[in-house]
Amino acid sequence: MEKSDKHGFPRTSVYLALKTFKLISAIILLLVYKLAGGTEFIVFSLLLIIYYWANLILDTMFFVNFEKKYKK
Repeated sequence: MEKSDKHGFPRTSVYLALKTFKLISAIILLLVYKLAGGTEFIVFSLLLIIYYWANLILDTMFFVNFEKKYKK
């Protein structure tokens, strides 16, 4: 059973749902940009991918440090 916070919400499930929503939103943004006739689609796609990976790396570092401090 997954641990909950003080309000009873499962932390991991909410976090994963938000990350999934963020990824789907990014894909929709990419498709809208392409359909709107974005002339620099490849550049826009690469920047979006770089931003998303950087965000994942920073989130991972944050949660690793958080868990280390939380378990002490």
